[in-house]
Amino acid sequence: MKNTIIIILVLCSFVSWGQNSGFEIGIEAGPSIKWMRKYPVHNFRHAGMGFTIGSTVTYNYKNNLSFKSGLSFERKGFHDFTLLNDQFQNVTDIIIRSQRMDYIILPVSIQYRWPGKVGTFIHGGQYLGVLLSNKETDLIDINPPEKEVVSYIPSNRVDFGLFSGVGMFIDSKGGSILQFELRYNMGITSTNSAPDSQEYKSRTNSLVLVVGLAVPVNKKYE
Repeated sequence: MKNTIIIILVLCSFVSWGQNSGFEIGIEAGPSIKWMRKYPVHNFRHAGMGFTIGSTVTYNYKNNLSFKSGLSFERKGFHDFTLLNDQFQNVTDIIIRSQRMDYIILPVSIQYRWPGKVGTFIHGGQYLGVLLSNKETDLIDINPPEKEVVSYIPSNRVDFGLFSGVGMFIDSKGGSILQFELRYNMGITSTNSAPDSQEYKSRTNSLVLVVGLAVPVNKKYE
């Protein structure tokens, strides 16, 4: 409850700041495909489903150039399964593992737009994520069937990374701006808080389909 109140207050502060400064303010959300780089698994690894939701503040510096930031909640992690074999290589168990890592994300980026009623844009920058929780669920099948084990994994509290995106927007010329974006987030810092080793230097990754709605308070480009 305390974390929820803090998130709401910070999101509202971003909106107020945008209104007072003549910036473009908005909201965005969308589903994502999440996975981990350099994560040690035995047989197979699969991407899982996540999502993002948050607020944005954009300053339109010139006709095509803008600076963008905001605050968002994003769910990262992975989903995989591992086959366990006996001495005769017979499958004895299947472990289905799902890791859910919830972050508060602060991104900062530079965006270049090709303006028009229907325009396109590219942008890129860096983000700083603060871990709220890290939950891992193991579903063990076959022997015994469907035994679920839930654990909370100690992890680094900070996730620093880079991101880039490409998309299109529909501008109503004085009204709201509808945006669609495909964004790739690449974590740089290791998520593992255990002693440093190459084997366990796993990093977050996500590919996000973002839908956003922005309102220009004091538009500075034509």
